[in-house]
Amino acid sequence: MSQIRPLQAADIPAVAGLFQRTFRDGGKPPPPALETYLRWHYLEGPVRDPEIASLVHIASEGDISGFVGVNVLPMRHGQRKLRAAICGSLMVEPRANDPMAGARLLRTFLAGPQDISFSETANALSTQMWTKLRGVALPQYSLDWIRVIRPSALLLDLASRRAFPLRPDWSAEQLAHILAEASQKPDYGEAVFASVSSPSGALVGAFLYHTRPGRMARVLQVLALPGQAGSVVDCLIGDAARRGAAGLRGRTQPALLAAMLGRRVAFTQPASTVVHSRDEELVNAFLSSQGFFNGLAGEHWNRLSGERFE
Repeated sequence: MSQIRPLQAADIPAVAGLFQRTFRDGGKPPPPALETYLRWHYLEGPVRDPEIASLVHIASEGDISGFVGVNVLPMRHGQRKLRAAICGSLMVEPRANDPMAGARLLRTFLAGPQDISFSETANALSTQMWTKLRGVALPQYSLDWIRVIRPSALLLDLASRRAFPLRPDWSAEQLAHILAEASQKPDYGEAVFASVSSPSGALVGAFLYHTRPGRMARVLQVLALPGQAGSVVDCLIGDAARRGAAGLRGRTQPALLAAMLGRRVAFTQPASTVVHSRDEELVNAFLSSQGFFNGLAGEHWNRLSGERFE
């Protein structure tokens, strides 16, 4: 009989193989560096909580046939401290004989002790599973935005690839770890950390993105004080253009949407951001665009995005 249990160190080779077959090149074995990183990220790093563990699905034959990667995000809602859990890599062996393995993994994850659960990479099937389990999709957090800078270079790049009130409450150690991980994305290029100041010298915003000349730059985080989002976005676009980027791509946050209108920004929806909580007040905070999520407070800061480990 199949079962679900917390991830153990001995499971890492099988999980790495499943990750390789699901998200990378299934015709090759997983590189050793991928195994090392998965062990560190999910079992040893500072963004984990033993009470809110990553989970594996064990098939009736005894093999690992599914996995859901989980990291924790300390948050604060007013004066209330919260434990948020981020559901990252949800994957099931395509040849598994158990069609409900993914649903059971997600149900077990959502039944954990966390106050609120998120994912920002839910595909159509995953989104359907979340909503059946009383999760809610967040359209205003679910769009990728694209700003073309050099159309011809952008087309070449795309052709070659084919392929707030509720906010984070990181410790200094956790934030340092996240920023260090976020700076290491060789597939995306050089990490650019920049601050934006007003003419008087006052700090009004900041951004973090990765860029390589002639390629699509990947924006991980944009921060702006109220009323300053337009100026910060303009500085981001200008900086990327000076560095030779073909375009910019990032994940939306509600506070930036109005500033992007009128700046020739296009929007797509490759995946949904979803939220689940037994506390209706927390879900409503995100439905009313009062929560801070995506970017550094999400999934894409880690090196599973932007590094091949080869």
